[in-house]
Amino acid sequence: MVNILRSILLLLVVAAPAFAQTSHLFLADSVKISDDGVIIARGNVQYTQNDVTITSSALVFRQATGDLTLTGPLQITDQNGTRILADSAKLDDDLRTGIIRGVQ
Repeated sequence: MVNILRSILLLLVVAAPAFAQTSHLFLADSVKISDDGVIIARGNVQYTQNDVTITSSALVFRQATGDLTLTGPLQITDQNGTRILADSAKLDDDLRTGIIRGVQ
């Protein structure tokens, strides 16, 4: 049943300070939050921020720095349906600045 009903966490309460005024949704097979506020999601990860969705194998979000690290394969899709396929990415929390590796 766990495989059918993937863990769904809306982390607005936990991550509210870092995510001010932005809608964020994490879906994954496994999501953990460390004592120092690092969010680790693994397995069928889907991260949605406003109108951008990223799917990947794993995601690490460091609230203190706002860094988002994704390991793939990953796919980034925007509201227009534009898709970027890549191997990995390290982005800031507004998804505007970062490095995407292995873009196809």
